[in-house]
Amino acid sequence: MPAKLTITALDAFGNGKATINDKPIFVPGALPGEVILPLLVEEHNTYEIIKQYKSLSTHPQRTQPACPVFSACGGCQLQHLTLAGQLKYKMDHLQTLLDTNPTTRYIHCNFITATTEWHFRHKIIYHIKTRETLGYFSANSHKVVPHKICLTDHPKMEQLKPIYEQWLQSSQTPLHSEGCGIRAIQSRYNQKAEFLVTISSSSPPKNEELLLKYLANTEGFLGLVWHINTKQGNAIFNPSGQDILVAGQEFLVEEIASLKFRIGAQDFFQTNPEGARQLVLLVRQFADLNGNEYIVDLFAGVGLLGLSLANKASQVDSIEANPSAARQAMKNAKLNSIRNFKAHASDSAHFFNSFGTGVDVLVIDPPRRGLSEQLLSDIIRIKPRKIIYVSCNPISWQRDAVILIQTGYRCDRLQPLDMFPHTLHYELVSRFSLT
Repeated sequence: MPAKLTITALDAFGNGKATINDKPIFVPGALPGEVILPLLVEEHNTYEIIKQYKSLSTHPQRTQPACPVFSACGGCQLQHLTLAGQLKYKMDHLQTLLDTNPTTRYIHCNFITATTEWHFRHKIIYHIKTRETLGYFSANSHKVVPHKICLTDHPKMEQLKPIYEQWLQSSQTPLHSEGCGIRAIQSRYNQKAEFLVTISSSSPPKNEELLLKYLANTEGFLGLVWHINTKQGNAIFNPSGQDILVAGQEFLVEEIASLKFRIGAQDFFQTNPEGARQLVLLVRQFADLNGNEYIVDLFAGVGLLGLSLANKASQVDSIEANPSAARQAMKNAKLNSIRNFKAHASDSAHFFNSFGTGVDVLVIDPPRRGLSEQLLSDIIRIKPRKIIYVSCNPISWQRDAVILIQTGYRCDRLQPLDMFPHTLHYELVSRFSLT
């Protein structure tokens, strides 16, 4: 190990990174360009971690993190950079990724910046280790980091967290960490500050009346759902688990770009509603519809993107593997009086084999892993005129983009959105047109 070390990059968890003789060196808290003096090194066969170090130079955009548990919590990775520094990092990260492959090197773009720096997350999950330890996971671990308030959470969470803590400490409700019981508590807000509470537990409801007593007088409370998940592991929800409505209603309604969406306890939905609005407007712009198009929306969830395009399309087929989300999408179509929309509880392969012909616009918003080889093959086979690809992972997006470009498409629009300040994450909205 040399006496001095220059940080050259950030890894996927926000740690500073350097390389010596092709061996990666990770430095938590360090930023690119900074020079450090290693004091305590944790050695491994294929990498090393600098546990303690002295800073010899400072990044010009380094700042004091606003959160007191920033260094321990895994929720944010970039609070030690100014917002301008965060945006530059994300722009450089994306452009470097595009430049690594000749197929995508021609693409250049600028970010849409976040409209809100704090309090943008409207879905919050508190993991529970003990009755006194309620919080978020530490980076790359299942260690729970307690905190008083999270600055990225909806501001009303400041009222709810003490209620949960009081209930856990006074009710003696069993915990999953003790063998069988509560795993986590999810709070989901809409822009009206109405909220839905879901208890994830490996056992049936117990002492829920006391929690209801605490919640009943809280403004905006809509309902309490008890989700029973008996599977081993750390997953909060089990799609085949049981939802028990304890009180109130089992959904809330959110309005995005003039459409209303019912969202249940387990349904995926963008956690930043203003970011969701920007995303919908971009998808509409990139689709550039004339009213005659047949649209297929893959990984459709509760219908956010497909329903947002339906009023300017001939027909929209929404494909969602989760039957509950597909049913919710049909309810959302009815809620918005949209009649040219149909949700299919199906995987994409089955749909394409049965119906997938004559697609004018294909909308895809896959999970972080991106598209499978089979799905890419199906897309290339049916040759939709336009593909609107929304991605939360630029690495898998670029891998898929290279294949689409090499098989007859051109990426003619790419727009990154900084929807999640203080984190490494950003969204991409792109359009591929058949050449």
